[in-house]
Amino acid sequence: MAKSGLLKYHIIGTLWLGQSSIVYRATDARNELVAIKMLLPEVASNRRGIRAMEREARLAMKLDHPNIVRTIEYVRHAPMPAIIMEYFESENLKTRVVQSKSFIREHAQRIIVQICEALAYVHSQRLVPRDVKPENVVVADDGVTKVIDFALAEQMGRKWPLVFSRRRIAGTRPYIAPETIRRKAPDARTDIYSLGVTIYEMLTGRPPFISDNRNDLLKMHLKDQPEHMRTRQKDISAKMDDLVLQMLSKKPSQRPESMEHIIARVRNIQVFETGSPKE
Repeated sequence: MAKSGLLKYHIIGTLWLGQSSIVYRATDARNELVAIKMLLPEVASNRRGIRAMEREARLAMKLDHPNIVRTIEYVRHAPMPAIIMEYFESENLKTRVVQSKSFIREHAQRIIVQICEALAYVHSQRLVPRDVKPENVVVADDGVTKVIDFALAEQMGRKWPLVFSRRRIAGTRPYIAPETIRRKAPDARTDIYSLGVTIYEMLTGRPPFISDNRNDLLKMHLKDQPEHMRTRQKDISAKMDDLVLQMLSKKPSQRPESMEHIIARVRNIQVFETGSPKE
């Protein structure tokens, strides 16, 4: 009899530990590597946490793109719910930024384009991930890049119920768009802002706004203008600097209109000026 549920998977190690979930490296019945995301026990005991994972799995299983980590199945029971995903040998983008400036210089343009292609596809499926950040981008040693985690994804264009406007602000504070802070309905430009923050950090080593006070950080997103990246990293090209600052516009209408538009611009500019030092 064929094994079912988690019984057909053998966990061999831990890949990542977060605030609400843990991701394991495992093998399936054919001895092929997979990744298994499970809720931490204190979250799994909460019905809201389980519903959120079910929803994430349902949305993720509809997505099929080479720059998105594929979701294979959702296991509902025993010992707790789990999302089974393809195994992708990689490090998240935040780790890559810390580990090697030369790696980022070599692959920056390709990484940006791949993230945009993944998000353009997600937007074409009428979804807004709402949590674009370096930790949710994984990059292999050869520069192949994939987007992960759709726990906060929302359907684009659907009516934004009043109850949503009263919810706790969803998202990661350093990367959150002004309209999210104002609890407005998200669209593709919401992700464009968060991607702008992500690229800013990737190229300069830090996000545009930093504060130990969570509320002050939100105010910065709403009111403060980010410094030009070139003031922090002088060899970033002026055109790349201008593009990222446009992505970080407070008003969604002033940002690039789509991920496809960003792709076209990035492919036609240099991220770093020629002759730049490698480290």
